[in-house]
Amino acid sequence: ANDGEEALSKALTENPDLIIMEVSLPKKDGFQVVAHLRANPVTRNTLILAATARALPDDREKCLASGFDAYLAKPFTMRELGNLLQTIFSCDASQDRP
Repeated sequence: ANDGEEALSKALTENPDLIIMEVSLPKKDGFQVVAHLRANPVTRNTLILAATARALPDDREKCLASGFDAYLAKPFTMRELGNLLQTIFSCDASQDRP
């Protein structure tokens, strides 16, 4: 998606299992998109990963507190992404999500 509004629209129509989203998006930022997705019964439990250049410790905590399931600071390697996805999906499979 090119902006937050498009990301939200695609998420609501396509209902993906996982969304990897930049936090700094035009029109609606990632925090606004996550808030909308968490409020919607269809997308409430969708796994959402923040992939962002915001790399300060407070940024990670803000992302997780706002509803992102995981956080990955850019730049990252494919190995780092793969390891994080493996962790996310293994945790998701081993516990019931509300």
